[in-house]
Amino acid sequence: MRDVKGHILVVEDDPELADNLVEIMEGLDWQVDVSRSAERALELLRERSYEGVLTDFRLPGLGGVELISRLREAGAHVPVVVMSAFMDESAADQAERAGALDVLAKPVDLERLFGHLETFSRTNRLVLIVEDNVSLAENVAEALREEGLASEVAPDGLGALSRRLLPQVALIDLRLPDLNGVEVARRLLARDPTIKILFVTAHAEHAVQ
Repeated sequence: MRDVKGHILVVEDDPELADNLVEIMEGLDWQVDVSRSAERALELLRERSYEGVLTDFRLPGLGGVELISRLREAGAHVPVVVMSAFMDESAADQAERAGALDVLAKPVDLERLFGHLETFSRTNRLVLIVEDNVSLAENVAEALREEGLASEVAPDGLGALSRRLLPQVALIDLRLPDLNGVEVARRLLARDPTIKILFVTAHAEHAVQ
């Protein structure tokens, strides 16, 4: 009997698509439950823990964004990936601001999905370094790796968020060339409120409490 990597909840009202996703993920040694609505998904998420949720954007009743919002309001930190056949830039931004790890167009890009499944498993202790001084960031990353910690460097906020990571710790410069460091932290915490955030700055007047 193969070891199960973890449990995934699929929230999808299209039975054929849901069955296809279950077959794919079970073939990768994940145990999968299916809900046809966000309301039922919330019940299941109260009953048991999941490593990740894969939800449709449009559902009967509550939609995918509302599902994420309800989860975060309840203190649940399970990562959520949203799928949609009808997704514009505004809707995708809405989902990501609510806390979606990623928004996948249908038909789902399987390689991208597989990458998220690996993220759900989170077997490594990842530190994300968001710092536009690349030399400094690489020096910090190398020191962390010598201590046995996996680390990734992003030179700006949008680059950090686009990597769709769920680090255990994020080291974030308050002054970045694009997004404010606090906004980067807010979006990471929307994905997973348990991420530990450390701010760094060379400008004391911008320090936050």
